Amino acid sequence: MHARHQASEIAYEAKITRYIDLATIEEIKAMDYREGFEKARNELRLERSSIFAKRWIRGITSALRIINNLLTSIALRYLHSAKIIRDEISDLEVEQEEHDLEGNPTPDAPGESCATSMGKRCPKRVSLV
Repeated sequence: MHARHQASEIAYEAKITRYIDLATIEEIKAMDYREGFEKARNELRLERSSIFAKRWIRGITSALRIINNLLTSIALRYLHSAKIIRDEISDLEVEQEEHDLEGNPTPDAPGESCATSMGKRCPKRVSLV
């Protein structure tokens, strides 16, 4: 009887151990599922955040592209004419220097007479240097 009781205790302990092992396995599986779920959720959140970031960057990039195009068109429109004017001024300065070197000063050089818009002569400018 004692042997039978001992055998039933061993069987009972084995059964309890099996139930505990099954419960532990179920708990571990639940933890694995939960961890897997949280990991998948976090990855989806990161992916969603990156999608929003890419949209934001795309929006900023398109706005910057528009601003760049506007500034380029303004620069081409106005700076091109400024460059032409600057080139004309430098050409006139070179021409004036050539006239000065040849001894033929231009009419509005110091010490020469000039005509006013009324057709009258203005007094000669004299250099004080």
